[in-house]
Amino acid sequence: TKENTLMKKLIALISLLSIFVSCDFLDDSNSIEQDLTGYGEFKLTEEAIFMTEEQTSLFASVESGTITIPLTVSDSDIPAAGDVILCPITDKTPAGLLVKVISVEKTGTGYVISTEPAMLQDAFEELKVNSSFDISSFVENITDEDGNIIEAESVSSDIWSDLAGSPEDTTSTIPTKAEGTAELAVRFPVKNDWFSGYLFTEFNLNVDIDISKRQLNRFYVGLNKKTGISGGMGFETEAGFKAVLVEKSVSFRPFLIPGTPIVIRPSMYVEDTFEAKGK
Repeated sequence: TKENTLMKKLIALISLLSIFVSCDFLDDSNSIEQDLTGYGEFKLTEEAIFMTEEQTSLFASVESGTITIPLTVSDSDIPAAGDVILCPITDKTPAGLLVKVISVEKTGTGYVISTEPAMLQDAFEELKVNSSFDISSFVENITDEDGNIIEAESVSSDIWSDLAGSPEDTTSTIPTKAEGTAELAVRFPVKNDWFSGYLFTEFNLNVDIDISKRQLNRFYVGLNKKTGISGGMGFETEAGFKAVLVEKSVSFRPFLIPGTPIVIRPSMYVEDTFEAKGK
């Protein structure tokens, strides 16, 4: 069974994975020794400041456009206007953080840092990523066209060998699984006037990013999937049958692109269509 996929949106929130840094509250990532093994091909800009989870825990608050740091932090450790702050996924920055400092104001209760969103080339002098990955294990929730949560569960990707006529993978390269995860598919129940059973979906992420000398030469992040069904159906047709099996929105929790320091949080809208030909 093949499906038609309609992608309406893809949201990427960019952050960075922890890099080994010193114990200071803030660190100039180009002035210290770093272990970048396994993080891909990249070089940070001079103004990029990476903050570890321990350091971000000292934030008093993080809001859109504002970071507040308590007065207990030394003046010399506070970022200055023009710096680019990079944070991993932490309790204070659950979707990561990539911002440029506009201004810093010292008040009676702390340092108020005004920020604006930064671009990848503000943080990266050089960056090259070109891969495809299985991201089924990062599905956060699935909702139907009315916004109702669809109860889903993860199953082994071995399910494809059990589904007769399962479709070919539509990714251009063989996906690799994210570190520490199993190869999975997502299963959830579907019931309508002509079908009752389960739909199985496997999600893949394609990434192609090229930054050279702070110039963004290429940026592509795309989601695709393969789908199979198991269950019973009943309909009559003389010339064939085609109908929408299910419409759904899928959101993913933030995750690391394997082999890179980039974390993204995509979402997508899909329409799975069933088609039969003949009587």
